[in-house]
Amino acid sequence: MSKAKINVLLVVASPPGSSRLMSDSEVRTIQESIELSRGRNQVNIIIRPAATIRDLSRALMNIPFDVVHISGHGYNTGLVLADEQGGMFLVKQDTLAELLSEYKSSLQCVILNACYSATQGALIAQEIPFTVMMDGPLTDKAAIKFSEGFYDALGAGRSIEFAFREGLRRIKFESSTLRLPRLIKQGEASLIEENTDRNITTRLSERIQLSAGKALIGLAIDLSGSMETSIHNKNGEDISRLEEVQRSLKDLMNNACESLRDNQTKNIQTYIDVFAYGFGLRTMPVCDLLSLMKASREVITKELTREVTEQYKREVEKTYGEFKGLASALQRLGFKGVIDAVSEFGKRQGETVVRRRVINKVKAQLEERLQKIGDITLSLEEVAEMWEEQGEILAHAKELIFGNTPIKEVLSAITGRFEREVQIRDKDTHLILLLVSDGKFTDIDPHPLLEKLRAMGVTIISCFLSDQDYTRQRVLVNAPEPHWSQDATLMFEIASTRNNDWEIFDSLLHDGWMIHPQAKLFVQLNHSEVLKEFVQIVLGPLEASDTERMLPRGW
Repeated sequence: MSKAKINVLLVVASPPGSSRLMSDSEVRTIQESIELSRGRNQVNIIIRPAATIRDLSRALMNIPFDVVHISGHGYNTGLVLADEQGGMFLVKQDTLAELLSEYKSSLQCVILNACYSATQGALIAQEIPFTVMMDGPLTDKAAIKFSEGFYDALGAGRSIEFAFREGLRRIKFESSTLRLPRLIKQGEASLIEENTDRNITTRLSERIQLSAGKALIGLAIDLSGSMETSIHNKNGEDISRLEEVQRSLKDLMNNACESLRDNQTKNIQTYIDVFAYGFGLRTMPVCDLLSLMKASREVITKELTREVTEQYKREVEKTYGEFKGLASALQRLGFKGVIDAVSEFGKRQGETVVRRRVINKVKAQLEERLQKIGDITLSLEEVAEMWEEQGEILAHAKELIFGNTPIKEVLSAITGRFEREVQIRDKDTHLILLLVSDGKFTDIDPHPLLEKLRAMGVTIISCFLSDQDYTRQRVLVNAPEPHWSQDATLMFEIASTRNNDWEIFDSLLHDGWMIHPQAKLFVQLNHSEVLKEFVQIVLGPLEASDTERMLPRGW
């Protein structure tokens, strides 16, 4: 490298709310390496802590940098930076590569120490002479040693390649880490291979990975009339809010069960128990849903369903026989489409009538059985199995559900349930509540009960289902917005605040969410995909750490 002054931009991409990756000692190490070198006057270093994409763009415009060193969290889809409100969001790989390519006339080297930076590095290396990246985890100590060696050599006037090799040597002197930084020269990006470890890592990143620990999860699901309303989805299906909630919870439980099975093979002790309440039923304000599923399995037998179905068929035989005569005439006139539509409608109506008659026939028996069963708390695996077999009872039992929304009763039941449960559980058990509702509560102020839950250490996750269309659905905020409805504001206030808690937001950031500092665990939505993504944070308190997951987000 020439004797001209070398400009280095050090971007610390650790927004407030994420775990701090480049500590003060690492920054100090880089500064000291340059200050102690014989060429210290030839190296100018500028540091941008908690940088936003705008900070990075402005810095590049003002000074022709030779080296850009970015340290932060990353995914296979991009790098996490701060937004203008100090929150976290994901900058897509091609966006960052495009930005850096604008300055290829001066840039000699880009250093990326973030998870999945091999893919990002390959994009940048198309335009930049040298790119340093990581394709595996590196400890803080090893990261400091690499930076020490790299900037010692840079300050001594050595080449980028020599500085890179010196950084590797410093790591090797201190540890026997299996993964080391890699250097990509311009034009070599196509030679990067996705090895077996990387493929395994990518697959693991697509599902929940749980650490050792214990959790008790309470589910509170709104079963009031508004839950019959359709929810938007990418397939254009006519699906109700309740059906989509069931699907999302089913996916969550199946995903978690897969992780639990993995943990068992590794002798990692993870225990998750679940209880569930439905509220807003017509015949009762609050119901233990697991008890309802158990009771329905015992009371609503195949024989009973068959008996009611046969009776209904006999009732419609006369009508259907008359319809067949009309159908023949219509078919001769070319109205086959009308006939098919009427037949399909009749089939759907028949299923609805049968379900209603079954529930009406056993309603008293079902409610009596519910009282005898009482509360049920099961392991997550048992709930997943029951949900698979009996989950449709919620969508079918319309004579029992879809009433009003009594928030006082459900929070009273949940508060009492947590109080009883914590008496028989270890103190280190994570207590989690997922509340799914339209927020149209019909009774008194819920805040006193919420304070009791918070005092017990319950993390409350609040999902507000709305009729409105949102252009910015994937955002977790720290304050209600002026245009929100009273229902939305109340659901926001119910939610817990999480700060500096990276793991609980991990899956959301990966899916492209924006997370403000001290964000509430609250979202308002009207789309099935957003619902599926949001409920994943239910298991956030048990998410495995970076080391456990083998998913590095930086040095």
